[in-house]
Amino acid sequence: MSRVAITGIGFVNSLGSSKQSVWEKLCKGESGVRSITQYDPSALKTQIAGEVTELDVRSFLTKPRSMRLMNKGSKLAIAAAAQSLRDSAVNWGSVSAANVAVYFASENQISGTERIFPAIRNSRLNPTTIDYRTLGKEAMKLYPLYFVEGLPAAALYFISEQFGFTGASAFYSGAADTGLSTVGAAFRAIKSGESSYAVAGAFDDAAAWWSMIRMEPQNVLAPADKSKLDSYQPFTNNATGRIIGDGGCALVLENMEIAKSRGAHIYAEVLGFGSGSETLADDNDKGQPIRRSVRSALREAGCYGSDVELVMAHGAAVPLTDKAESAAIEACCERPIVTCVHPATGHQLSAAGTFNVAIAALSLCNSLVPPTLVDEEELAPYAPLNLLTRVKHHTVQVALALGNGLEGQSSALVLRSV
Repeated sequence: MSRVAITGIGFVNSLGSSKQSVWEKLCKGESGVRSITQYDPSALKTQIAGEVTELDVRSFLTKPRSMRLMNKGSKLAIAAAAQSLRDSAVNWGSVSAANVAVYFASENQISGTERIFPAIRNSRLNPTTIDYRTLGKEAMKLYPLYFVEGLPAAALYFISEQFGFTGASAFYSGAADTGLSTVGAAFRAIKSGESSYAVAGAFDDAAAWWSMIRMEPQNVLAPADKSKLDSYQPFTNNATGRIIGDGGCALVLENMEIAKSRGAHIYAEVLGFGSGSETLADDNDKGQPIRRSVRSALREAGCYGSDVELVMAHGAAVPLTDKAESAAIEACCERPIVTCVHPATGHQLSAAGTFNVAIAALSLCNSLVPPTLVDEEELAPYAPLNLLTRVKHHTVQVALALGNGLEGQSSALVLRSV
């Protein structure tokens, strides 16, 4: 079995469009959450988000003509992947394309909505009723590639097309657990010898109106306007839900022996991956799926819970799920430092899981842990014992990254400094 290194990291989110800018702002305690500007959010209870408003991917493309088929989500994915590939400093021209795996995740579900509005408008019988017979006829006039743009896995194709990779690949649809699972899949592909390199990541155009109207009825978003930019408060008495944000995050993983032989900068070593699932039922939930995923990851890593010094928490800011996550961390680990970076960027949905892995790797590499942007005076009784609310210089050997889904799914990854 091969050892696996993380050698490349790429970010695009509300804090910036480069690894360096995002990392520096996280450690300074800055936030990218602002009033929504892409559309009028006044009809929503949640009117703030972590938006990416400027995104020019032309410099990342090897085949620019494909850009006309990309929606914003695909552009986030391409930008993050391209940055991670550059950051790894691999001479990709000398690598067999079939030896590079690609794993990505997203909740991407819709194409550019501006293309369908005319058909809906022309099919209205009145402000609240659609004539579906007319809609069927109007739909035939849609931009021919409308549905191609909205394919959930389109970004996987674009990444393979732009960079020529032909190795193992898979696309995952879901929340932060799937974003973290892409790194787990990449880790195991390299560990088993199936691939020598892998690009793993996730992306979501989370601040778009489609995501907002889909998630608001689920009561997982914090009601907030521009006067409440700090409304995302996980593990506190003020927790009323998360604030979401646009984001793309990608990592390059490679065989450790190859990475060392070429003198690569290694952020961290991946040791183990685990996942679990169980519907969250009531207030007595003790985070069983999280416990299963953590213990599975620790078992594969050959580590004990006492070895874990840092946990990158999911931090849903929903009391029931925060309480379950805290209970699981306490049960599986011995008083590690815990931080949740998502209040700074807005929760990036599937990309939040990959982001947690990336920030864990950067923390291991830089001996610096970014804070959780919450009111430390309002920490809930169930908050993790060592929840970090201020940046901390701290040498960490073993870190644990968590990513949870909306229905009790959980994934965990164990990393070690090199």
